Amino acid sequence: MKSSQIKISFTGDIMCKSAQTEACRHGDSYNYAKVFKLIKNELQSCDYLVGNLETVIAGEELGYTNEMYSFNTPLPFAEELVRSGFNLVSTANNHCLDRGTQGLLNNIESLDSIKLPHIGTYSSREERDKSFIADIKGIRVGFLAYTYGTNAFANHRFLKPEQKYMVNLFQPQEKLPGSIHLLQSMEKIGKEVNELYKKDNVIYKESIQPYLEQLKGDIDRCRRDGADYVIMCMHSGGQYNPEPDPYTVYLVQWLCDAGVDAIIGNHPHVVHKFEMKNNTPVAYCLGNFITTLGVNPNETGTLTEYSILLNLYLSKCDTGTKVEKIGFSVLKTVMQPDQSSVVIPVYDLLDHCKEPCERAKLIRENRIIAEKFSGIKSSDIMPQKEYFLSV
Repeated sequence: MKSSQIKISFTGDIMCKSAQTEACRHGDSYNYAKVFKLIKNELQSCDYLVGNLETVIAGEELGYTNEMYSFNTPLPFAEELVRSGFNLVSTANNHCLDRGTQGLLNNIESLDSIKLPHIGTYSSREERDKSFIADIKGIRVGFLAYTYGTNAFANHRFLKPEQKYMVNLFQPQEKLPGSIHLLQSMEKIGKEVNELYKKDNVIYKESIQPYLEQLKGDIDRCRRDGADYVIMCMHSGGQYNPEPDPYTVYLVQWLCDAGVDAIIGNHPHVVHKFEMKNNTPVAYCLGNFITTLGVNPNETGTLTEYSILLNLYLSKCDTGTKVEKIGFSVLKTVMQPDQSSVVIPVYDLLDHCKEPCERAKLIRENRIIAEKFSGIKSSDIMPQKEYFLSV
């Protein structure tokens, strides 16, 4: 007999650049309520909400965000995530060491203080070696979060051997033997994957295999600990790449073979495709859930203001847990007159957009995003509250 169906929702990258924090400043305090006000109903319509927190909450003493690629955000931002309905955030991403290991530890302490569960970075090996399993209306869902790197190529913050438990990494940190730098060309990444991931390669055996063995161990432990369904929050890809790179494609296949049930990707900051791979739902990148436009010139023309809210509908019966259906909504970050950025479903935006040229542009861009994610090409795609994908 089937249990009640559950709906798990996933957002793209949760960004908070310096312009956003400045726009939400009120004297010596901060209020981010307006950022999520117009999306809150959609976020709270699920049974469990997961997002990728692309900033540390490391405290003012370590310096709030003042550079383009190095983030630290006031605690009220994370508090607003809780009020908006987030049940879990991934902290395994390339910004987890933006304020060093102390910032990573402060971030964990901050999230714990507001009771916002998190996975992917850890303050102890004991914590890292525990399975994170959420009981959602009787369905036990295991969540894992891993990242391709920590921006070590730029910040030169390398974990000591005894600190490696602090970040779940798919591969060695950038510049270390066995690592693949994802800002390279697709061709070079593909060549390095083919060379490094040969089983008889000494670098593979010594530098790469230990990371993959830990990852496989985490997946297997989730199963042993009673997870009915295992979801990987995958942080991988090259920024603004229009398609998944060869390393991420390899990684997805590896994860499918290793037994995860769903893969939810982030990091490239633009929407990538969704596909069913060996009956495993794979979203390569959901885009930027919230961002600040006009800060990075590389964003120009890439539609980084759009993202996907992905919904997995799961049910459990005697033969196991399965995906009943998969839905998604298209969201947009919109700049306000006070220079704050807010998230709004495109369907709702269209309701309030009366100017013909703006309406036409919104419909056209929504179609581009919906087509790219779903893989369905159609001039008839119009903004909807939720689209559904074939399972």
